[in-house]
Parts: sequence; C-alpha cells; structure tokens
Amino acid sequence: MATLDDRFAFSGEADPLAGVVFAPVPVVRRREMMTLLMTGNAHSSRTAVDQFFGSTASQSLDLQDFWGAFRADAEGEAIASLLLVRSPGRTAIVFVSPLLDDADKQPIVSTLIHRALAVQDTDDVHLAQALLEPSQSREAEALTSAGFHKLAHLVYMQRPTERNRVDLTNEPTLQAHRWTGDNRALFVDAILASYQQTADCPGLIGMREMDDIIDGHQATGEFDPDHWMVLTANGESVGVLLLNRVLNRQGMEIVYLGLAPAARGKGLGRRLVQHAINTAHAQGVKQIVLAVDELNQPAMTLYRKLGFTPTARKLAMIRSLRK
Repeated sequence: MATLDDRFAFSGEADPLAGVVFAPVPVVRRREMMTLLMTGNAHSSRTAVDQFFGSTASQSLDLQDFWGAFRADAEGEAIASLLLVRSPGRTAIVFVSPLLDDADKQPIVSTLIHRALAVQDTDDVHLAQALLEPSQSREAEALTSAGFHKLAHLVYMQRPTERNRVDLTNEPTLQAHRWTGDNRALFVDAILASYQQTADCPGLIGMREMDDIIDGHQATGEFDPDHWMVLTANGESVGVLLLNRVLNRQGMEIVYLGLAPAARGKGLGRRLVQHAINTAHAQGVKQIVLAVDELNQPAMTLYRKLGFTPTARKLAMIRSLRK
C-alpha cells in the first residue's frame, strides 16, 4: 500500500511499474478531480465545476465511486479520474477524464477503470456502460483494455411534436394495453418478442435480466404508466412502445420501441411512432427524442421519413461484471 501525506489524506494501491496510486478520491480533492474529469486538465478554470457542485444535480450524485490515479510521491499529482454512476436495473455508467493528446496516460486510465470495477459488488452491478464521442479513440482503447467492447454507434434524433390522427387499434384483432402493476409479464413477453432477429443493439441481448431492463427503462426520465403500451393481436404480443417524459426539459423520449418479427414491414412501426409524436404533443411538450443503433437501417429510414433529424452520435461500450 502507498500512502500520501496529510495534504492528500488517502491511501491506495501503487503500481510498481508506473509509480501510480489508484484510490477513491478524498473529499479535499473532489473539485480538482472533477475538473480533471470534465476538462482533462486538473488546473483549468473550475467555474463549471463550481456551478456543478452548487447545483441540485450534485446533491443527488453519489461520489462513493469517484476514483483517481495519482503520482505515488509526496505531491500526489492528479493523472486521471473516473466516476461510476449507478442506475436502476443494476447498471452503472463509467465516465473517465479525457485523454486529449496524451497517449501515455492510456494504460493508466485502463488500469483505473479495471481497479474501480474490480471492487464492485456484482450482485448490485451487472453491467457497466460508457458513452463516448466518436473522436475519443484513446478513451475507447483504454476501455477495451479494461474489458469493454463496442455495443453500437448510437444516433440521437429529434423532431417537433404535432397533432396527427392515428388509430392504433383500427384493426379488429389489435388491442392496446397500458402498463399496470399486474401486467408486467405482458410487457416482458412483448420486449422479448421484439428482441428476436432485432437490428437494434443486438449485443445487449442476454446481458441483463428482464426485470433489470424494465427497471432501467422506467428510470429513464419520468415514468408514466399511461405512456407505456403493448399491442396484441389475437392475444399475441406484436409491438411495444415505452414513452417517458425527459427530465427538466420540454420533451418526451421514445425509450424503447420494438415489434415482433411477424409484425414488421406492415406499417405498425410507423403508426407507433406517429402515436408517440401525437402523445407528446398532447402532453404540451415541444420535442420528441430517441436514440437508435445506426446499423438498424429500417428504423433509421423510418425515423428520417417521419421528420426526425440527427443531433448527436455516440459510441456505446459495455462490459458485463457478472462472473
């Protein structure tokens, strides 16, 4: 074990090859290490960090999984930082400080990721995720070295809401079912059916339990059971639409939309999206947003035809923590 002096007030494990200490960030260094996490430079302006710590967002953020890599000397220079944010559904999102143009720090960041995840209780966290800008190739390599693999390039899209006429149940065999505490199994069946031969993030299939998936979807924004729906035909699930309000923003998000294989290519997906747009408009919000795997060409084509435009692109990476 390597221990820094009282100015840094922490101890951690030193890497004998690199002379680096990997340890939870001590309270006295949180602003410095958050600056490093947000900007890539621990000594840059802390205006944004001060605003963050003064905001309500920081009040609910658990910093127990805030880690740093430090030089193993008396000064304890900050090298890299990592924040692990746990979310419902036994998942956690990994944020790492930008590597910028310093490729030498890549092995240190990779080790920091590995050390922070190694101490997690795998009963509490089953899946670790990271979202990167497409330009963050060094960060992606560090995550890969720490056991992550590419899930998808996600395209974030949005469009204005509007009122339109769409009848989802204009066919006598179709029935719409809203979420209740008693029909959870119906939603599980519908989501599982939609996973068959899916082109949307197929690498996630089997990575999480269904209860965790539903818990995670409910925690995305503001959950309202009236905006969750399963469509059935002759008693069989054919489609599912999960729509949540976006937190602190005039918008709603299509959290998940999926069709059973037999229901694809028949216009039902279009009607579900139009229903989502109409629902968002009825709720008085101005925008409807979503994220889609760029390799899911049928969905990408549909969203573009319905007026959605790309706003951002992210690389999603994942690592299972289950043994």
